[in-house]
Amino acid sequence: MLFQTQMGSMKVMKVNPLVDAATDESVAELRQVNGKPLPHSLDIIGEYLKSFHPPDAAFDPNGEWDHRYVMWMALKGSGRNGWLGGRLRIKRRLTSLGIELTVSQATVVQGSLTARTRATVVCGRDRLSTPRNWEIESEMLDGAGKQVDYTKTRITGKAAEDAILQLGKAERKLKVSKPFTSNWCLFDAVQRLPFNTKPLRFDMLEDLELVKLDQRLAYGRSVELELGGRNTRLHSFEQIGRGILPYTYWLDDQHRLLFAVGGLRTFIIEPNVSITEDKQ
Repeated sequence: MLFQTQMGSMKVMKVNPLVDAATDESVAELRQVNGKPLPHSLDIIGEYLKSFHPPDAAFDPNGEWDHRYVMWMALKGSGRNGWLGGRLRIKRRLTSLGIELTVSQATVVQGSLTARTRATVVCGRDRLSTPRNWEIESEMLDGAGKQVDYTKTRITGKAAEDAILQLGKAERKLKVSKPFTSNWCLFDAVQRLPFNTKPLRFDMLEDLELVKLDQRLAYGRSVELELGGRNTRLHSFEQIGRGILPYTYWLDDQHRLLFAVGGLRTFIIEPNVSITEDKQ
């Protein structure tokens, strides 16, 4: 496929479907089933959609699942040819304590260097999958997949009554309002929201580290496209708020999250993408 990872390293294709979509006039050929133009958040991945085959297996957003996404990032000033690749995997497991999300994320940050993050998050069963406690390990890997010296960190966190407590080398308190969630937890939450959900307001911990206040998530619209040779209806949720660029989450009729399209990072579901942890 367009993206592949190997043990300890990452191969990034020279062709970026998001970049091509922004420069290739042939994207204009891709339209909704009724002939209308695509919404902007789908138009910018239009070149990818031409060869995209959505998963067809049955999906229960309230059960256990394992999603894998290719990730594209654009850095300010990098230009269209400076997009960086990555991948994200989120596994959902049901426990007696609530929902457990296991997150593996890797991003090529410069040359052959890869930033790798692993997190385990225990969430509530509420609408926002509110994180209760978590553990995060991060490190930098060189081109051979070896850890760069002095880059490994470990942070634990938990939600307290009036703050978020984080413990790394020193204790840190973060002030957030209730309700709150994390961007990773939103990948779970949006899949369980009814399409007629009223707008939700919350604070967000981006990557369970950075506070993003006054977020709003609301149902957007539905469109019908021909994907992989069959008509597919997609539904969107739109997120806006302080400190972020808008995000659009596109789900299928089974509430499976297919695309999360943002100004800096875009995630596209790819069930067959190879993950480093698969070989451990």
